[in-house]
Amino acid sequence: MRRIGVISDTHIPFRGTHLPPRVFELFDGVDLIVHCGDINQIQVLKELELLAPVRAVTGNTDPYEVAITLPPKQIFTMEGFRIGVFHGHGLGTPRNNARRHLDDARCHVVLYGHSH
Repeated sequence: MRRIGVISDTHIPFRGTHLPPRVFELFDGVDLIVHCGDINQIQVLKELELLAPVRAVTGNTDPYEVAITLPPKQIFTMEGFRIGVFHGHGLGTPRNNARRHLDDARCHVVLYGHSH
């Protein structure tokens, strides 16, 4: 079975100057990292890619240079499970927003952030 590390709302460098060392400890040995948006600095993804391949979506606070490199949502399959990723922003709760954007995909797993 593969292991996925999930992270969101890192807000680097606005909420901190770098990823906490604990992130690297927890993600050691994962097969994939999913970032659910509000990355704010592309360097964050490059750091995570040192540990494992990364899939990421843009969030509502990501600047233009980040937003143009990432899709607003992703749907992929891993070990037969359809996994949907959306940041969660919009009117209503992050959960309902993720559902609204991913319901058509019939995902087994939905990952979202925005809730801090």
